[in-house]
Amino acid sequence: MAINVKLSEEFVADARRNAQADHRSLPKQIEYYYRIGKIAEDNPDLSFKLIREILKAMSEGSAGEYTFGDANSQEHILPSKVEEIKFATKK
Repeated sequence: MAINVKLSEEFVADARRNAQADHRSLPKQIEYYYRIGKIAEDNPDLSFKLIREILKAMSEGSAGEYTFGDANSQEHILPSKVEEIKFATKK
């Protein structure tokens, strides 16, 4: 639902500059500011960097639960083989 809101020209100009830099529309930039503010208000101990990472993770969505292959699968690598691979790449 769209709603008209009066905002200062200075705020809109600043939001527009940041929106262009971050490849967002002006309304999406204002929504982004709201989400940052809401998370910061609800969690005052979080840093801005962590809040940004939270928003990024939320926008990426969930890839679902990962299911490992069974032991008979050709793609299965035993832990001892993983260690051999790590050492082989370090040489």
